[in-house]
Amino acid sequence: PPELLDLLRIQPQRSICTPTSGYVFIAQLRAGLPDPIGNCLWFAYGPADTSCFVPIYAGVTDLPDTWDQAANFTRVDRSQPQWNFRLVHNLADNLRYQQAIGDVQRVLKPAEERFLDVQPELEKTAIRVFEKHGTAGLESFLTDYARQCSTKVGHAYHELVDYLIFKYLLGYKELAAPTLPEIAAPVITE
Repeated sequence: PPELLDLLRIQPQRSICTPTSGYVFIAQLRAGLPDPIGNCLWFAYGPADTSCFVPIYAGVTDLPDTWDQAANFTRVDRSQPQWNFRLVHNLADNLRYQQAIGDVQRVLKPAEERFLDVQPELEKTAIRVFEKHGTAGLESFLTDYARQCSTKVGHAYHELVDYLIFKYLLGYKELAAPTLPEIAAPVITE
């Protein structure tokens, strides 16, 4: 609150990550690759500090329906990934933040690292697909990859909401899943 900042004589600064962020993205633009491969949007629903960034290449033509539609924020709908991202943020932010944010980071950081680790292999394969099957084949390949990534992240965030509710909101650690959800590396098939 502003009064606390005044009391501590701290000059507030606006963070890039705000609690009201509906989505965030980082654009990765590289001229040395064909546009459908060289341009990648690292996209996440919700504030950046609690959201897992999903790679969506320019060649993607479709996403899962739940990712491809605007959320209805007039009622909680856990089938919409936007709600699960928002709930993860709110649960971490409004409960025991120091512990909860650690759990959230243990889900999203390894996933983002996996996405980055497979990126060179994915892009080499994408170039081969483009050379062999043209634009239509490349779009299909990249769309499948984006669907895998977004589906895995969406599922993990749904599970993470439950985990955080049981562990921090209800205080029933024993009812929370024994391990945090894990976002597996996507499978790259030509």
